[in-house]
Amino acid sequence: MRAARAVLAFLLALLPVGAVSAHVGSPHIYIEDNAGPFPVTVACEMPPAVPGEATVQVLLDDRKSGEAVEVRVREIPPAGDDRAPEWVIAKPSAADPRFFSAPLPLMVYGLWHAEVSVAGPRGSGTIRFPVAARVPVPYAMSSGLSIALALLTTVLVASLASILIGLGRDADRRTGDSATPESVRRGRVWAFVGSAIFLGFVGVILYFWGTVHAARATRSGPSLIGQIEADSVPIVAGRHSALKLSVYDARHQPVRGVAQDHGKMMHLVIAKWPGASDFLHLHPTMPDEGVFAFSFTPPSAGRYVYFADVLLQSGEGDTVTGTIDVGPGETAREMALDDPDDSFAGSPPMDAARAGNSVSDAGGGMTMAWVDGGPARLRPLELAKLTFELRDPSGRPVERLDPYMGMAGHMLILRDDATMFAHVHPTGTVAGRMGAMPRGHAAMMTEPIDGARASFPYAFPKAGFYRVWIQMKYAGSIRTGVFDVKVP
Repeated sequence: MRAARAVLAFLLALLPVGAVSAHVGSPHIYIEDNAGPFPVTVACEMPPAVPGEATVQVLLDDRKSGEAVEVRVREIPPAGDDRAPEWVIAKPSAADPRFFSAPLPLMVYGLWHAEVSVAGPRGSGTIRFPVAARVPVPYAMSSGLSIALALLTTVLVASLASILIGLGRDADRRTGDSATPESVRRGRVWAFVGSAIFLGFVGVILYFWGTVHAARATRSGPSLIGQIEADSVPIVAGRHSALKLSVYDARHQPVRGVAQDHGKMMHLVIAKWPGASDFLHLHPTMPDEGVFAFSFTPPSAGRYVYFADVLLQSGEGDTVTGTIDVGPGETAREMALDDPDDSFAGSPPMDAARAGNSVSDAGGGMTMAWVDGGPARLRPLELAKLTFELRDPSGRPVERLDPYMGMAGHMLILRDDATMFAHVHPTGTVAGRMGAMPRGHAAMMTEPIDGARASFPYAFPKAGFYRVWIQMKYAGSIRTGVFDVKVP
């Protein structure tokens, strides 16, 4: 019985794994940081199953020709640093000596960490980032398949009963003799006992299957679940509503141990759906454990999708998703924004015909430009530094940017079917990571940033049509550029 349960658990383990990041449908991890004196860009491609093997690729952005460097990688299991294996030396690419790659085995579920070490004549340094091996809720069996399996089981039981009736009735009957009432009764008893044993075996298998399914659904399904409550129901267009988003863990307990990410308890993106014409980037407060409060003035009636980034003190980040339905009302005359870093941007709905635009209106006569190749060079799973530039009304790049929540900018990405959302920073996709800034994750830029550009390391997970919002801060105002992208 233990062997059967182990086999079931192993088969159920062969399901997709998710990364630890504030994303939906974008499992891979991208980081830009400094390993000591070496600027590095790291891509961690997650495996399709656990146990499985991730692949870590390291780009040494400024490796000099002929410079001798050694890149090493190791994984830290959920049990802690004292259980970490030996370092693995990453292999350099024959095509580009700046690239190195190494395997990263993930053998059990839980929160892992990856470490990348670079050493050379300039010195040495190490970066560390969280990696979560997490499994989605197993798929439920379809009604058609359930009916077919039930019919097949019925046929098997009937066939087994018929065979056992014949065996019991004819076990000691000679050829040509008639069956006696006693032999007929014996056949029926054999059929009843045999069918009961068979159905009991099937029941035990279904019990263990359901136990494993339920345990995995609780342990490794959506780690956070959200529920919206409004002070006024229904929510209507043009009217201010005070909303609360209650966030629960997989056991439906209020989420605990929430950490600040860029000085905020939550980053909440709300977009009109379909089309993503209205876009809000809000930062709710947390009046109670697991409860996040914010104001919402819907610009128009219809359905809105939301994506709420939550960072836990463990270093694990996740995104709570859901919808908000808004009834007919008035056109919103003034958007209620509680936090000085909150923002709203309206734009035409997503349109594949406009895909590939490299310049966007950023309000106040200013524009946002996608530079260094723009969207034309994008390919699925191909790491790129997406670079954007803020320009003044005369078309010239601004001289400096204000820090926007401690960084030069923020990039939000949404696929046209809402199955993929990502919140990316210049330091990458890992929530809470402040990269190479002084004092590590707790530090935030406070002084003006020279130049007009912000770049983001990212690779689109698959082909499709996406909307990209780029946000920068200039002269005290948040400027948002909107770009529609088709990844071939």
